Amino acid sequence: MSYFAVPEVPPRSRWASYRRHPRLAAWHALAPADWHPAPIEALCGYVSALDAHRTWDQTLPDARCPRCEQLTTAADRARRLMEAAEAGLMEPVEAESHGQRLMENA
Repeated sequence: MSYFAVPEVPPRSRWASYRRHPRLAAWHALAPADWHPAPIEALCGYVSALDAHRTWDQTLPDARCPRCEQLTTAADRARRLMEAAEAGLMEPVEAESHGQRLMENA
């Protein structure tokens, strides 16, 4: 699944303009299904008034929001596991506490 990205623009102050290396904007991930006109809520809860003009893959990894990075990675991992389970590529899983089968092959 691809995600859109919006920047969290740092506030500009007079002292910030004197710095040699300005702080990079942190990028937040948006799910395509939740993308709509502003204000937009990112996966981590950040609300942005800006439109998404980039995809998550186009952003620098160092400039990404750590919480959004964790959530997109977990969502992609869960999606791949569900696709493997639906395709019948995974064996049934035994629950450790009760010894019950959690997933049956179709």
